Amino acid sequence: MPVLKERTQVNPRISMITLGVSDLARSVRFYEQGLGLPRMASPPTVAFFPLNGSWLGLYGREALADDAGVPADGSGFGPQPELRGGGRRTP
Repeated sequence: MPVLKERTQVNPRISMITLGVSDLARSVRFYEQGLGLPRMASPPTVAFFPLNGSWLGLYGREALADDAGVPADGSGFGPQPELRGGGRRTP
C-alpha cells in the first residue's frame, strides 16, 4: 500500500480579476466615480484598481479577446477545445 504524504492545505484566493469591456473610458468612470475606486497609474489601453488584496483590470473587449486568442463577438470566451496552453490558438 502506498504511503500518503502529509497534505499541505491551500488557502485559495483570487489575486486578479480581468474584465473585457466595450467602452473602457465609460467603465473607468463607473469604477472611479461611481464606486470610488482609486485607479493605479496604467497605460491608456488598460485600467487597474487595487481591491484590498486583489486587483481589478479593465481592458477593451477586442484587446482582451485578441490577447486570449479568441473571437471578440461574445462566443470566444467559452470553452474552446481547439485552444492549447496560454490561450493562444495553435496552427
